[in-house]
Amino acid sequence: MELPNIQTLRSFVIYGRLGNFTLAAKEANVTQSAFSAQIKKLEIIVGVPLIRRDNKGSSLTVEGEIFYKEAERILMVLPFGPGSAMRQL
Repeated sequence: MELPNIQTLRSFVIYGRLGNFTLAAKEANVTQSAFSAQIKKLEIIVGVPLIRRDNKGSSLTVEGEIFYKEAERILMVLPFGPGSAMRQL
């Protein structure tokens, strides 16, 4: 069973926070096409669409909202994550 890597989780959390591929890719310091490919691979790994895409833009699906909260929680407890005491040193 393949698991998503930390960078992919971080990218997804950035998208979940911003709700925009262009802005999220910019914050992640990758091209929009690379960012989109990361998210598509993540959706394949988890087996469900996480982001609804249409001609008006994009937004998290119900499953995406659930996954976003879990991914954010996971990243907060990792060493050197945003909530880590090690990061504050």
